[in-house]
Amino acid sequence: MARHLREGAKGKDLTNVLLKAADRVRTDYIDRVNEGGGPGKAHVPSLPGQAPNTDTGRLVGSAGSQVRKKNSAETFVEAEYAVWLEFGTDKMAPRPALGPAFDDMLPHIRENIRKAIKG
Repeated sequence: MARHLREGAKGKDLTNVLLKAADRVRTDYIDRVNEGGGPGKAHVPSLPGQAPNTDTGRLVGSAGSQVRKKNSAETFVEAEYAVWLEFGTDKMAPRPALGPAFDDMLPHIRENIRKAIKG
């Protein structure tokens, strides 16, 4: 986060703002994965560099967001194979979705933090 936002946030509780941001990243992640398939459809593997296509729904079903402590929130995907899809393996190119979802939401996250700091 930009230094001026960190300085302005000192002493403020931004937990709810951060949880909303984590939820938005989660939703964008799910949308990216669901874009290319779904339960009941014949599975078509995604191309390298594109978000993975959903097959069983297990990947998106394991996505979540949570608060572990004040002024902190996280988006996660619990399916063990999510990391292989996101970063690739020695036999499979990456199919990132969580990183791009965060990158796309970052300007909105920063703006919402700015608004919360200003009150």
